[in-house]
Amino acid sequence: MSFTSTGFCDWKNALRGLRQHNHSRFHSECLYVVQQQSKPSILVQIDTVTKQQQEQRRRLFMAEVSSLQYLLRQCIALRGRSENEGNLFQLMLLRSVDITGLDQWLHDKKYLSHNIVNELAKEMALIILRNLCIEISNKPFFALICDESTDESGKTQLSISIRSVDECFGIHEDCLGLYELESQDAKHIATVILDVLIRCNLNVEACRGQAYDGTATMSGVHGGVAVYILQRQKKAFFVHCNAHCLDLALQDLTKVSITINVALNITKDIVNFVRRSPKRLNIAEKLSFDLCITSSQLKPLCPTRWTVRASSMNSLLANHHLIQSVMKELVEQKGESGVKAAGWLNQMENFQTFFGLKLGHVIFVATEELSCSLQRIDNCLHDVLCAVNVLISYFTRIRSNEYFETFYSKVVTEAEFLTDETRLPRVRRPPNRFVTDTTLIPEVSENCTELYRKQYQNVIDEVLKALNNRFKQSIFPLLCQVQEFIIVVANGSCASTIDKFCAEIQAFIVDDINCERLKQECAMVPDFFRTVIDNKEMGIKKVTKISTIIDVLNVEPIGKTMFHQFNQLLRLYLTVPVTTATAERSFSVMNRMKTCLRSTMTPTRLNSVFLAHIYKEKTDSIDLRSLCSTFASKNEQRKLFFGIF
Repeated sequence: MSFTSTGFCDWKNALRGLRQHNHSRFHSECLYVVQQQSKPSILVQIDTVTKQQQEQRRRLFMAEVSSLQYLLRQCIALRGRSENEGNLFQLMLLRSVDITGLDQWLHDKKYLSHNIVNELAKEMALIILRNLCIEISNKPFFALICDESTDESGKTQLSISIRSVDECFGIHEDCLGLYELESQDAKHIATVILDVLIRCNLNVEACRGQAYDGTATMSGVHGGVAVYILQRQKKAFFVHCNAHCLDLALQDLTKVSITINVALNITKDIVNFVRRSPKRLNIAEKLSFDLCITSSQLKPLCPTRWTVRASSMNSLLANHHLIQSVMKELVEQKGESGVKAAGWLNQMENFQTFFGLKLGHVIFVATEELSCSLQRIDNCLHDVLCAVNVLISYFTRIRSNEYFETFYSKVVTEAEFLTDETRLPRVRRPPNRFVTDTTLIPEVSENCTELYRKQYQNVIDEVLKALNNRFKQSIFPLLCQVQEFIIVVANGSCASTIDKFCAEIQAFIVDDINCERLKQECAMVPDFFRTVIDNKEMGIKKVTKISTIIDVLNVEPIGKTMFHQFNQLLRLYLTVPVTTATAERSFSVMNRMKTCLRSTMTPTRLNSVFLAHIYKEKTDSIDLRSLCSTFASKNEQRKLFFGIF
């Protein structure tokens, strides 16, 4: 009682008294009261536990989102045969070894439903698409690149890409996605394109070009998509894809040249005949080992692909002896395969066939080199026409008798042990009673060399004719004048020449370029180029290419602001597209995504996976914490579950 009422005063027995007090009820009660006063309230404790749980949930949800980001980036399917066999679930299960609590998250299956996953994937795709649209809208001009294709489920998908030029004259071709078409008529497609531009906040008034393939729906002069877009923007200059033009030129050659047509058909049929049978492939492998014949893989020939003809022909030529041996083995078999093998063997032992294969290989190797170069994103019309002229010069050079003699002697040498001897075909003349003055008598070659010389030169003449016909578009003269004007200005020219050029390209620069100011700048541009070239020791005597002008302006950026109209004209020229290769590449991605096992995805899910996969760098740069914050803020239930990210 002394500790609670009067105070302690027996200090002589203090140790004993303190021990007694330490075990007393009063001391225990006081100690309990003090401890309770120092503890937080029940509300504070509940709030603390809730925040800890929310922090744990946010951490685990971030692990789920990052796993989804990885799978979308790599274009890996998310689902499996069952819920627990999907790639997303299994990846998170693997990561649960390193992330505490993730296994319990998977067990509880919180925020792992298909709808949640699709919402997250859509949000990632929207972030990427918004960034693309901002980048495009910050540039003064853009151009449309569109193409359509059928996916695995039989639905028509329209690929829409945008071509634009940045301040350093870097050319960008960005795909905005795949859009399912309800109808394939031109008006509907044009409506879809314009609708996409509106949704992406891209003004059609800034469109300065459009590139499609040569179908009537897209390129028709009266009711094609190009016409509908031109009605909205008269300066959206239409360009027929030059890579398609080259392919059409080769198709024209195939139609008129029996030699090339036969070579292509034989290559396709023989390669497919061997490749599509495991038994025949095993026979080829066994004969290659037994006969010590060096072999390589046969490559299929797809008529619609741009760069496979030469490689397929080359694979057949490289394995010519082996395939002949396989056919001889198969001839002894009964049934349809034996009959086909006999026919192919007869063709392969014919020198005419071997000559056609070698000639076709020469033609297609050169054209496929051009095709690959045309598919580059940073090409402009100057690059395209330069490459086409190089190909025409090459074919013109090899058409000579001297080159043919070398080629023919080499073919004869290689065919010595592979085919029969060269011989003239039997001359077929109509009976004399049917011969009149108007009857065409076939020409008879004096010898085999002359016969194959005519075939050789006829093929080259036809391919030259096809190239000249296909690479003539109505917009080319105007673009060539713009190109020539830019180069002339860089080298320097008199005022009258500048005035003449400005009048000729008025349709191209109207409303975009201040013509009077451009003329004033043209007087100083040559001095700027000469000064920069001399100071930077670039070693350029005369400007002959657009790329040289770009290099000079990038070396000394002050020229871009000093000669703003000239800089604007150059960017406008580079904006006009020359191929639809970007759209074709997008279909390759679509075919990898939408397979026979993944053919039921909705258009939204398709574009979510598509954009995240083709823009890998943008996918990697997504702020996942910001994405999760946006996701959690969409309703109160999520806010209570996750808190604030």
